[in-house]
Amino acid sequence: VHVSWLVQNNTLLTPIGDISNCNFEGYFDNEVVAGMGRSDNNSIIRIYGMQGNWQQLPFSADTVTVNNLKRPIIEGHIESRFPLTKLNPIIGGKIITINKGDGILNIKYKGALRNDDTTSPYIQGSLMVNNGGFSYNPRKLTFSNTNATLQFSEDDLLIQKVSVQLGNSAYKMEGKLENFLNFYYHDPSKILLNWRISSQNIDLKEFRTFLARREKTMTPVGDIKNPMNRYINHLSKQMDDMLTSGNVHIVLRADTVEYGRFTATDLDADVRLGRKGIDISHAELYHASGKLAVSGSLYN
Repeated sequence: VHVSWLVQNNTLLTPIGDISNCNFEGYFDNEVVAGMGRSDNNSIIRIYGMQGNWQQLPFSADTVTVNNLKRPIIEGHIESRFPLTKLNPIIGGKIITINKGDGILNIKYKGALRNDDTTSPYIQGSLMVNNGGFSYNPRKLTFSNTNATLQFSEDDLLIQKVSVQLGNSAYKMEGKLENFLNFYYHDPSKILLNWRISSQNIDLKEFRTFLARREKTMTPVGDIKNPMNRYINHLSKQMDDMLTSGNVHIVLRADTVEYGRFTATDLDADVRLGRKGIDISHAELYHASGKLAVSGSLYN
C-alpha cells in the first residue's frame, strides 16, 4: 500500500500532544524492506515540509519519519524560534521560572513516539538562549542578561558561551554534563554538571540564601486522565528530579570578592553542590596583604 496526502492548516493528534496549524506532505508505505512482509513492523510514514505549533511552540521540520508503527520511532530535523517563557508549562515552572528571552532550536531528534516507551532519545544539535531571564525559586535567585548555547552531542550536553548577571555580579561560564540523556531519563541523581565559572567581581551578599534551608517546590499535577497532561507531568518531574538530586562541581575564579566592607582579590575555589549541601574542597583569596585558605561543608 502506497498512500500520499497533503495537510493544510489542520490539527495533528499525537501521543505526545496535538500539533496545531499544521501543514505538511505525507507518504505511507507498508513494505519498507521488500520481502519482509506487509505489516506495522515493516511500515513507515514520511512527512515533508512540516510546520506547526506544539505546546504553543512554533516549529518546522524538513523531513520527519516514523518507523515501525507497532513500536513507533520518530526521527527528524527540527528548527524553532520562540519566546523562552513558552517552556514554563513544559518544565513545570516551579524550580526554575523563565521570565524572558528568546530561544533558537536546531536539532536532529530520534526517539520513541509513545509516551510509555522509556527508550532514551538521540539528540544532536543546539539550543541558543538570547537575553534570557530566569528565577531559581528554591534559593530565591533571579538571573538576567543570560546568553548561552546548549550543544547536544549524542549523550552529552555542553553548555557553552554562557554569560549571566546576578544582581551586580556578571559571570562567564562553560559547563558539561556527561551521559546526560541516559541519566536524565533513568536516574537523574547520577547527573554531574561540571562548571567553570569566572567573574571580575562577586558580591557574596547575593548568595546569602544558600545559608537558609532550601525551599521545597511542588510539581503541578493537572488532569492525569489527559494523556498530554501525563506526558507534561512526566517531563516536569524529570526536570525537578534532575535539579534537586543532581550534583554540581564548580571551579570558580574571581578577580575581586565583596561582602559589605570586606574586599578580597584573586579568589580560587573548588566547590561541590549536592542534595545534602555544599562541600568546599578548597577556597583561597587575598586580603590586607595576607592569604586566606578555607575548606569545609554546609549542610541543609
